[in-house]
Amino acid sequence: MNFMRGPGKMKRWTLPLAALLTAAMLLFLVSPVFANTIKLIVDGTYVQSDVAPLLVNNRALVPIRVVSERLGAHVDWDPNTSTATIQSGNRVIYLTAGSSTADIDGKTVYLDPPPQLMEGRLMVPLRFISESLGKNVYYDATFLDEPTVWVSTENLLSLDDVNVNDGNYIEYTEEASGLPYYVMKSEGMTKRGIRIGDPISTVKERYGIPQRDTFDSSTKKNIVEYTTLFLPQSGYSYWLVFEHQNGTVERVVVYPPN
Repeated sequence: MNFMRGPGKMKRWTLPLAALLTAAMLLFLVSPVFANTIKLIVDGTYVQSDVAPLLVNNRALVPIRVVSERLGAHVDWDPNTSTATIQSGNRVIYLTAGSSTADIDGKTVYLDPPPQLMEGRLMVPLRFISESLGKNVYYDATFLDEPTVWVSTENLLSLDDVNVNDGNYIEYTEEASGLPYYVMKSEGMTKRGIRIGDPISTVKERYGIPQRDTFDSSTKKNIVEYTTLFLPQSGYSYWLVFEHQNGTVERVVVYPPN
């Protein structure tokens, strides 16, 4: 993903989601298991598929080829054994329709629920396949009133990570745009325990891979940025920005949605 964030700036992503199956079709296809359709976002764009991602027993099932190939993996399908082979680098994964076990590099792991064939597509547990390929998975049942799952190479924040009403931040207003932003007090601390003066390496240990790790020419500061869960095109995203010099955190700023 490419991101831009200065005051009032953010790169947005676009791709329409495929039409959702009707509730009657879903209940028929996975009966007697209760199912709901969900929205799926992979590295900043909606995933489009002729079979919609869905929830089965609070587990997200997704079409194996659409998601795996979006994550850079290659998928082969053996119709005789109903087995899919996923290869990404040196990692090889075998999954079989209806089987509660899978094989990852020769090691047996258990799946809940097992993969299911639906309309000629093998539906697999999203968290299993994503994390097996080294990705992060997030789920929110009510985010902007839409059950949504995110798969991301980077680490996304929860809204609690950017809570600016806990006494740790001071509100300011950008002169050019009139938009608010929040600077952490000198004695403040982030939700994950980062204070001014901490090593930027500690930030990365606690927050993971950032969306941006660069030099900001407008502020003349080195910055590390993280964003919250979002919906493409909505602009609804908070940003947590760590400014640092000589490997030490000097300033922490929260930018609310544009």
